[in-house]
Amino acid sequence: MPFETVMQAPGSWSLQLADDTPESVKVLTGRAFSAVVVTPAPISSPGKLSATDLVGLASFTGMVSGRSRSRTQVSGFGPAWLLTLARAPADQVVSKRPLYDGSNTSWIRNNVLRIGVSESNGLSVGSISSSASPKKPGRITAGQTPLEILGDVCRRFGRNWRVNPSGTLDVSSSLFVSSPTVIATPKGGGRDLNVTGLPSVEFDERDDWDDWASEVTTPFTPEDYAFGVSYAVGDTVVATDGTYYECNTAHTSSGANLPPGSKWDEVNPYGTSTPTSNPYFVAFTGGAPVVRKVVQARNATSYDDATTVADWQLAKVDQPQREITLSTDAYELKGTAGGSGRVNPGDMIYVFDPDNDLYSTSTPVLYQGRVVYPATVRVTAVREPITADRGVYSISWSGGNFVLTDLSPFVVFEDGPATVELGEPKRLRPEVGVSL
Repeated sequence: MPFETVMQAPGSWSLQLADDTPESVKVLTGRAFSAVVVTPAPISSPGKLSATDLVGLASFTGMVSGRSRSRTQVSGFGPAWLLTLARAPADQVVSKRPLYDGSNTSWIRNNVLRIGVSESNGLSVGSISSSASPKKPGRITAGQTPLEILGDVCRRFGRNWRVNPSGTLDVSSSLFVSSPTVIATPKGGGRDLNVTGLPSVEFDERDDWDDWASEVTTPFTPEDYAFGVSYAVGDTVVATDGTYYECNTAHTSSGANLPPGSKWDEVNPYGTSTPTSNPYFVAFTGGAPVVRKVVQARNATSYDDATTVADWQLAKVDQPQREITLSTDAYELKGTAGGSGRVNPGDMIYVFDPDNDLYSTSTPVLYQGRVVYPATVRVTAVREPITADRGVYSISWSGGNFVLTDLSPFVVFEDGPATVELGEPKRLRPEVGVSL
């Protein structure tokens, strides 16, 4: 099985060792939570490197979570898997705090990496811009994972995230490549002035409406209204009769400004997002189909945050789900640590294949001496085989000592192309409805 990196998810991997692998190497497969590091090329003297140096060179780092009875196959997940381990032990109401402000109380430091209670599992802060505002409150329910919390708060703050092979967490609103520098075409390959073509590309494509929605709603649970509290614009409370109210004027609560009142607006107990148009018709009546998805955001405590989450989710389901897989013979398809490279999950790339309806008349691109009109699509996953021209190493600890082992001589390497999973191109909706 190749190693797989997925946009804002742990990904997975497995590694096959030869049957005659020595016992000193097989014993390493039993060291759960150790790491297997894949580098773009073999390293001549890996023993001279520290763990930090080695993962800094990695194309992929996999955490060990399983092995076969024969101890010749080991498998696991990417570093983001470490954020699924330390579940919240109890319900918690979270006071207003920024996403990340460097060193003080913040969502990333205290509630995701849990640095204050030493539960980061080795992950650390990477590229995250420090900011003292905005501040958002929330709640955490018992059993929730730091990975779930990270996803919720990033949606609420309008950010994306990535855990690098080095174990660092990046969070940013501009984390991924938005202006493509790579193009995939069935007859492409080679470098042009502004774009690089992937060689030997083959496409496999399927459309479905299984997850399409005409509306996304996000329920949330605000705090009870209380006296003597400084409420800011956008804060949401629930009154004694169960009605939700949003603050429209900053004030300190008292008996003179109870909701309902001039400082409060009644709101729904959920945020809602709908597309600008619904192009489909139900066959029996000709009316627009009502397809509502309900998305939970357990950390949201305000109407605005719930609406923001609904908006983000609608962007994923307001078009037919197009599953596009491309295969390519490109060497080292995915970039190295930090996201630099040709194709990385989350990045936008150009795809031009008119036979599969992958084009856009609004994006002319000069490529190989002619103008083509590719669609712009997002890379959601990259899968690459562990080939013989790579280096494979184990990082573990024994008796308090760092142990680095070169696994390359014992790996059963793979052949075959790399594959890229692509998301739905943002196409214009048809002006005339399509009957379902």
